[in-house]
This record gives sequence, structure tokens and C-alpha cells, in this order.
Amino acid sequence: VSQPRVSRLLKQAGELGTVRGAALLDDSTLLIAGSRGVHAVRMNKAPLQPQKLLDGEVVGLEIYGGLVYVVRPDRLEVAMPKHLLQHITARRIALEPGFRADRVRREGSSLFIFGREAVTEMSLAEPAKPELLSTVAHGDFGSIKDMVANRHHRYILGERGLQVTEPTQKEPSDYIQVAADDGLTLKGRFAILVGQNTVEVLDLAPYSRDGVDTIQSPEALPAKLSFDDGSSAAPSAR
Repeated sequence: VSQPRVSRLLKQAGELGTVRGAALLDDSTLLIAGSRGVHAVRMNKAPLQPQKLLDGEVVGLEIYGGLVYVVRPDRLEVAMPKHLLQHITARRIALEPGFRADRVRREGSSLFIFGREAVTEMSLAEPAKPELLSTVAHGDFGSIKDMVANRHHRYILGERGLQVTEPTQKEPSDYIQVAADDGLTLKGRFAILVGQNTVEVLDLAPYSRDGVDTIQSPEALPAKLSFDDGSSAAPSAR
């Protein structure tokens, strides 16, 4: 499918509502999250036609270990692809009272859910059983634009530059002045930052305890995923 055809689909398919996120489920299936639910598009079939899988407002979705994580304003839902085809999810996890999600991103085995007042980090170490790790309030670190974490540190990007903290700390242990302050990602011991027409690459070796302080790799995934309904699946690195 050519890029122009996909672009026209996103612009013309009013049933999608406001698009908040998208991810490739496989080589030919695109999942789209938005104000009118989750839709699937088979990109190898013409005409391109969205198929509704879930109703209701969805602020984003991520795919990890063969599972789909659907984020709604007040909760996180986990599903295998077969669940979505049945228009259901296998697990629902309520977010903290008063927290309203606006967007979501994944870095390694951590899921970061961004709200207006705070950012919640969920661990996907057991992909079928996400666990709340922490909630970071904007008031403690200033306005937060992006956040990632590895085994020993959390990196918070926003109006105060790049702030470094250990997972249990409520305040930063170090500040790094940066020009690029819109988004960041980790690659090995390096942090890549973008923003203000700038790309910055930072060497995070000074914060490493063992030379290479990295995120959890796909090889660390469990051999089998189990749900409360008795279903199971072998994880993938996707």
C-alpha cells in the first residue's frame, strides 16, 4: 500500500474520530486508536476500510510481547489479537483516582502513561500482568514532555531540561541543560533527544552502574503468557 493511500484513509475515514495513536499488529494490519475506539485496517486489501474492534475513547495503544495495550482515559486494557477480533480485552487495570490519561508511549519493558498532572509508569516485565511502578507529578519536576527509564535511573525531559533520578526518589539527583526538549529515547548507554529543530545525543555512562545501563531486552520475556480467562500465548519481541 502506498503512503498516499494510507494518508487518504486517515483523512477521509470519519468513523475513526480524532486519531491518537497507531501501531502495526503484523506486516499487513494497522491498528488505529482514537476518540471513537480502536480500528483495524488490512493494508493489503483494497479499498482500505477500517474495521471497529473496540468502542469508546482511546488515547493510545502499544504492542509488546505479542500483546496489545489499549490506554483509555481512566484505565489500561490488555488483549491478545484474538481478543480484539472478538471485540473484548482480557484484563483491565484502573489508573489512580483522579488521573486522566492523554497519551502513552513504551520504552523497553516500561509503559509511560502521560496525564495533565502526572506521568504513570507501568512495568511490563510480566507482559500479561502490568504493574504500577510509580507516578511522577508535574509539580515535582516541572512540566514533563517525555520520560523514559532503565534498570537504575529515570530520565525526565521538560521545561527544566533533562532531569535524572533513581526510581525511588521523589526529586532529581542531577540536571542536564539541553536544547532539544520535546522527546527522547534510549539506545544502549545513549539518550537521543529531539526538539527545537535540534537532535542531541547524550552519553549516559556516568549514570551507569555496570558500564551499560540498558532497558530490558526482548530476550528477557517469559516463555509463556497467561491470562485470568485461561488463555495463553507465546510472546514475541514485537
